[in-house]
Amino acid sequence: MIRVCCYKSCGVVYGEKEPLSDKKTTHGLCPKHLEISLKEIKAEMEKRKGEEWHGNHPDHHLGPPARRRPAYLAP
Repeated sequence: MIRVCCYKSCGVVYGEKEPLSDKKTTHGLCPKHLEISLKEIKAEMEKRKGEEWHGNHPDHHLGPPARRRPAYLAP
């Protein structure tokens, strides 16, 4: 399969992957944009590190983590 970068319409062909006989395209990140994407993700994680997340699941509003029910017990 032909590997094509999907980062912001980059479109560069950066290799092939199994099965080599299949010439359809598959998408991923070329090495340059993989590095950029990882840096963006790490920066976002650092930015959110101190934020408290409550989400939209009812158990996320029950108090501190010690009082929350495990996810497998949630209704």
